[in-house]
Amino acid sequence: MNEIKEVICNEKDFVKLTESILRHKKIEFIPKGFTKEEFINLKQETRSFLSEKFQVDFNAKPIIANGHQPEFQHPGILFKDLLIHKIAGLTGGLPLHIVVDTDQFEMSYAYPERLEVGFAHLKTLHLKDAANRVYSQSELSQDERAELTSIIKSQIEEAKYFINPKIQTELVKILNRKLELLKTCQYLFEINETIREEFYQSRGIHIYRINVSELVKLHSFKVLVETIREHLDDFMQVYNQSLIDYRKEHKIKNHAQPIPNLVSGEMPFWILDPATKKRNVMRVEDSLDNACILPKAVTLTMFLRLFMTDFFIHGKGGGRYEEVSEHIIKEFFKIEAAPYEVASATMNLNKTEWFPVPDVDEKELELKLRDAVYSPEKFLDHSHPLALQKKELQAKFKNPDSDKKELHKEISGLNEAMANLILQEKEELEKIKSQLSVIQHTNQVFQSRTLPFYYYDLDELIDYVKKL
Repeated sequence: MNEIKEVICNEKDFVKLTESILRHKKIEFIPKGFTKEEFINLKQETRSFLSEKFQVDFNAKPIIANGHQPEFQHPGILFKDLLIHKIAGLTGGLPLHIVVDTDQFEMSYAYPERLEVGFAHLKTLHLKDAANRVYSQSELSQDERAELTSIIKSQIEEAKYFINPKIQTELVKILNRKLELLKTCQYLFEINETIREEFYQSRGIHIYRINVSELVKLHSFKVLVETIREHLDDFMQVYNQSLIDYRKEHKIKNHAQPIPNLVSGEMPFWILDPATKKRNVMRVEDSLDNACILPKAVTLTMFLRLFMTDFFIHGKGGGRYEEVSEHIIKEFFKIEAAPYEVASATMNLNKTEWFPVPDVDEKELELKLRDAVYSPEKFLDHSHPLALQKKELQAKFKNPDSDKKELHKEISGLNEAMANLILQEKEELEKIKSQLSVIQHTNQVFQSRTLPFYYYDLDELIDYVKKL
């Protein structure tokens, strides 16, 4: 059965998209505040860095990119990778996955687990990886590493009850590989990226990978920071107005969404404290000497679309920020930035024979239980004599001279008689109600989109992209 449940992708315009990418590659858009020579040199420097790192010429070919935090990747993240690989093939470009390794966040490992016979639940292990991995020496504690190891070992046996049998051998192989890496790798994100890349290799897919922590050391990034600082008042006005317009267009009342406005003297960057390894909001007066400056969401893709990429794919979350970035680039830098699109895919596990639980809507269940008492005819054929008799009695209520008390009594008697005919259905509904909590937990496993990609039949997604 098909595990793909939803795809968001502008697939009908692939021809126009390819033309747009190639056109943008040929035209030199020079941002306001830069000379042509300066900007061309900055772009060449950025791309030369990639060329040297990967020993491939990134100057001559379109760069087709996406980005994500280095978490346990679900199918939606791989879908964006498959798309950039596809589009790179159409444009003669190079696919580049940008690992946002400079954010502070928790990694969560979601996994299914059986309960009693026929039931299951979705469990999540929250793991705090190093806050800023490249700059911090912290790593998983021994307890966390041991707990994750234990879960993965149990999943080697447990997962077979939930997944498509077709992928059982590969899942076991991946989980065993993850156990090997847990013994040798310091950081979780290294393990996750290795697993993802080895999966691609098994399918003949190659995608280049670069970390944001490497990009922020480039001269071009520091030039962007300095340019914004030199014109902060103008930038802040455009930045804040872009957010105001976004909230108005999307009818958002919360002024912190999608991100807060800048306040006086605030820069749209973080500055990393060398002592505490914590991020603080950058201020205009902060020194750039030997400072580690990190981008926020808006300024990260702004940098990428100005100095590095020819096309960028966002998920639904990143697409919110990019609407703001797009407006800022047009209004502050006065250019057309490299094109971007929003894409997403949702996959759900299909229920296996081990979990024959129904899909239950709690409100609908309550209504059916109420009908079993007050409208039992809904469970019978509409031509059943008792159902027809009740319908006739109900019609008599329209007569103002009818004895409504007697009618109520007769209808109640009919309801009791029909209720005796549907005892089995009512008992089944009451049984479902008594088990509602575990049924909902079980269904959550098969409705979740957050399980790591290797729980799903990813060949479905690969084939989908190939056919675009």
